[in-house]
Amino acid sequence: MKIKSVEAVPFNIPLVEPFEIAIGKFDVADNVLIKVQLEDGTVGYGEVSSSGVITGDVQSTVIDVVKYVTPALVGESVERFRYLIKKLKS
Repeated sequence: MKIKSVEAVPFNIPLVEPFEIAIGKFDVADNVLIKVQLEDGTVGYGEVSSSGVITGDVQSTVIDVVKYVTPALVGESVERFRYLIKKLKS
């Protein structure tokens, strides 16, 4: 089963209660939905929880990285996921 497309969609989740830690208080989780579609129509979803203050990653950088790596993934067999992980690391 080969990868047909990879999408990154930003979405913000309002928190019922604020998340408060030493560096600040957060009322919204700024996440990114990752959608991978295979040639046979199978769709898989993942999520990235960005945190610019903690990791330096914000929604826009996550989306940019997904756009950057997508050409390396499209057309590859999803069954070779270990190979794909190594490919993206190099």
